[in-house]
Amino acid sequence: IEANEATAKIRNYFVGEFEGGYEKVLSSMNESSAHILLNSGIAGVTNSNDIKCIHAQLGDHLCRGGSTSDVDKSGSFIGRKILHDLVERKVPIAGSSECWQQCDLKHTMTSESWQYIPKKNKQKLRKIK
Repeated sequence: IEANEATAKIRNYFVGEFEGGYEKVLSSMNESSAHILLNSGIAGVTNSNDIKCIHAQLGDHLCRGGSTSDVDKSGSFIGRKILHDLVERKVPIAGSSECWQQCDLKHTMTSESWQYIPKKNKQKLRKIK
């Protein structure tokens, strides 16, 4: 809950920092949609008790200074749990010597390049047998 509420507060803060920010949001959508956008949580969650997109939860946790520590309460409980589980599974959370290839826009991908292929296959990167 606290992570979704914090996300909405942060979003409203940054929109308010720009001169005419709220007016610009309202000029691009109706008032109801603007209200939903400005008050939704992580990944657009509108019910603050909902969890959507664990990668977004983890990203929020890390961007707000979160760690795996149970003592350090920075970030969010959900993000802390996700990060803890990844560490337990020995996932290299700081990256690897190859994973930069996917994130570096200057890198030209080749057939030898490292590439993350998501399990959901939304990008249709895996062929269906």
